[in-house]
Amino acid sequence: MKKLLIILALIYINLLAYPLDENLPYYNGSRFYIGTDYGVTNSMDDGYFGGKESVGNVVGGKSSTRSDIEIGMIESSIYRPMNAFLYRWQYDSNKNFESGYGIGAKFGFRLDDRKNLGYVYFGAKDGIGSQSTKGNVFMTKNGLTNVSYATLSNGVGPKPAVFIKDTDVIEIDLLLGYTYDVCKTFKISANVDYISSNYDFAYHLQSGNVFLGGLTQDTLYFNVGVKYVF
Repeated sequence: MKKLLIILALIYINLLAYPLDENLPYYNGSRFYIGTDYGVTNSMDDGYFGGKESVGNVVGGKSSTRSDIEIGMIESSIYRPMNAFLYRWQYDSNKNFESGYGIGAKFGFRLDDRKNLGYVYFGAKDGIGSQSTKGNVFMTKNGLTNVSYATLSNGVGPKPAVFIKDTDVIEIDLLLGYTYDVCKTFKISANVDYISSNYDFAYHLQSGNVFLGGLTQDTLYFNVGVKYVF
């Protein structure tokens, strides 16, 4: 994940340092933009401790709402419209108000060279965030700990647990979308993202502590957005 973060940073620097050739047909120049995306997410829950405990029970519900704010730069021509951007994401309470920051890049192609039919793009973004869970209480499914699971225990049923630290997350987001230019300064979009989130959390039970890092949850994010170009 750190390698992808470095690659995206290099792409962003490259766009700033080496703009497109102004002699390309339909070159629109380098412009900055700010925008927002909003939509719903659906997360998969394969469980942990052999599926005996629920991932969603700890890091957030199966269905949530999410919003993203972007600020970045557009390099645009008929051949390779590109975006490089910084972003912030925020989930609702079903995802423990998870939030974070990251960088990303998008590459696209126009649907028609002569008409304003918009363009399709794909891209990736990578970010680091957290859930402010320290001190929160929740009910486990089986009350297992690292030790009891290692000793092949079947658990003791639902038990209250308290987070002993905030939950850290690193996300990698692969996206596919469509953008339409309403006018020179205003764009609308529809997107679907595949998000792989890597969590690190810890909580306390009366029977012991649970420490888990590197737990992955996969999520689909369906969203719409608006961009203002200036």
